Amino acid sequence: MPFDAPPPFAAWQHRDARDGFEVVFIRPDDDGYRIEGDTAALEDGEVWTVRYVVNVDRAWVTRSAFVSRQSASGWQRLVLEADDAGGWLVNGSPAPNLEGCVDVDLESSAVTNALPVHRLELEVGRAAAAPAAFVFGSSISRSSDSSSATFVSRMTLAISAITTRHRDSASSASSRTTNSA
Repeated sequence: MPFDAPPPFAAWQHRDARDGFEVVFIRPDDDGYRIEGDTAALEDGEVWTVRYVVNVDRAWVTRSAFVSRQSASGWQRLVLEADDAGGWLVNGSPAPNLEGCVDVDLESSAVTNALPVHRLELEVGRAAAAPAAFVFGSSISRSSDSSSATFVSRMTLAISAITTRHRDSASSASSRTTNSA
C-alpha cells in the first residue's frame, strides 16, 4: 500500500516504558528524506535527551543515523553509516554484527518504527522481516536486531523484535513489542 508523503513535522508523548515527549521534523532532500528529532524523557528515575538525524534514501532505506544522548552522566554520540554492500560503519569502524540490517531502530524514538512499514508498503495486518541496527535509549550502544514490522492501521504500528540481542559483545535473550502512532 503506497503511503502519502510524510508530514513536515510531528510530535507525540511517550508512555509506558518511559515518560517523555518527542518532536520530529521530516524534509525531503536530493537523496530521499532527512528525519531530525529530539526525545526528552524520564526513565527509571533518570532524565535524558536524545537528538537524532536519520537519512533515508528514496526507497526508505536508512543510509545514516547520527545520535547523541545527554544525561546527568554526560554526553554520548554514535554515528551509523550504511555502505552500498549491506555493511555498516559505527563511528567510522566496520560493524560486521550489523551486516544485513536495512533500518536503524532508535529505542528512544517512535518515528524509526515507521521506516520499515513505509519502505515495505505493508498492507494492514501484513508482517515482514525488518532487520535493524537497534540503538538503545538508556545508553548509546548498538545491536543487530532480528525484527519484523506489522502494519496494524494508519495510526498504529507494531514492531516485534528481538530473538537475540547482542549489546556490543555481550548476549542476552529478550523480546519486546512497541506500539506507536
